[in-house]
Amino acid sequence: MGLSILIWREAGNTPSLNDDPIPVVSPNDVLAPVLTYVCLGLLAGFRTSIGGSSEWPRLRALLTLLSLVVNVATI
Repeated sequence: MGLSILIWREAGNTPSLNDDPIPVVSPNDVLAPVLTYVCLGLLAGFRTSIGGSSEWPRLRALLTLLSLVVNVATI
């Protein structure tokens, strides 16, 4: 999860994505959790032990929310 955030932040570190139309969050802050969600889905697709768990959808959602909080609160 952390690696997806770091890669996205580096790739998306452009003025057009860092301009804040909403004072607290930038488009880059909001899009990073989307990338986290997709990366976690890819991980579950390749690791059947993870994706087959009944707790996986809840964990995936919590990690995505955590990604949003980390991006907005700390970066």
